Amino acid sequence: MFLRWKRLQSPPLLYFVQREFGVDTVVNCTVKRLLCDHLDIEPDYLSTRIQTIFLNGKTVDDVNEAVVGEGDRLTLSAAMPGVLGAMLRKGGHYAAMRSGISYMESRAVGASTKGRIHLKLFNLILGELGPHFLDRGIWVKGKDLNAFLERNGGGIAKGCRGVFADGKEYECRQVLQWDWNEADEVLLQVKVYEKVK
Repeated sequence: MFLRWKRLQSPPLLYFVQREFGVDTVVNCTVKRLLCDHLDIEPDYLSTRIQTIFLNGKTVDDVNEAVVGEGDRLTLSAAMPGVLGAMLRKGGHYAAMRSGISYMESRAVGASTKGRIHLKLFNLILGELGPHFLDRGIWVKGKDLNAFLERNGGGIAKGCRGVFADGKEYECRQVLQWDWNEADEVLLQVKVYEKVK
């Protein structure tokens, strides 16, 4: 489902990037190559803003070594406060103290292929990268989309300026009446107008 939206930041739509979502990309590559080369995140943003990374539940210290494969789960976060935040920070001084939960897999980089990974965004990263991923397109569960539309129908009707689904254009009010529960997954893409008077 492709939505045309009138505002860049829309808290209701960020609901989908607060949860785990799927992204089609290139896999069998390092975390850095995945994020910067294939998901269009600036290298400077990765090095300075994304301070904590989990790959399949393990903290990543070296984005040039950890390899992301098909179906892997990647979590991105800005710096978290306190001692816990300092311990989880990538390449931080306390990395040795958490060796039991650090990513140590020695998976080699293979031939890069198209695949899907699962992403989750936390704290400031959510608001900063959420619109970027919505613009690219994310996979969400049909039941989650249905529940979201039922709860946020009024806000969607105000912000939405058009919906495309299965190659056809629909009015927003029509889509709000559809039952998405039968769909296992739905590709959701949100494009934003630059300016709306």
